[in-house]
Amino acid sequence: MDDYTEAYLETAIWADGEEVEGNDLSPEFIAQAAADCEDFRARAGYMIDDEDAGVVGYNFWLTRNGHGEGFWSDEFPEHGDALTLIAESFGAMYLYLGDDGLVYCSR
Repeated sequence: MDDYTEAYLETAIWADGEEVEGNDLSPEFIAQAAADCEDFRARAGYMIDDEDAGVVGYNFWLTRNGHGEGFWSDEFPEHGDALTLIAESFGAMYLYLGDDGLVYCSR
């Protein structure tokens, strides 16, 4: 798992996983997270080339889910608005605990 996806998943559990914390992530959730992070990085391109992968993954989850912190913050003064629009275009995701005890995510 790359650093972007790892930070994204850690942020998901930290920010929205109060009911699922401590449970294992489903392979489907991990695969979706990896695909979304890869797609986000492709769309963001040069705007995140010199940024810390962990900070980008963290801000991607927070921004796409409408939390009070995200790419518009001081860490991204030059491209924050553009990165926010890209992240928001992915839509919000919601975590839930499956019958198998694994954490899943849906739109």
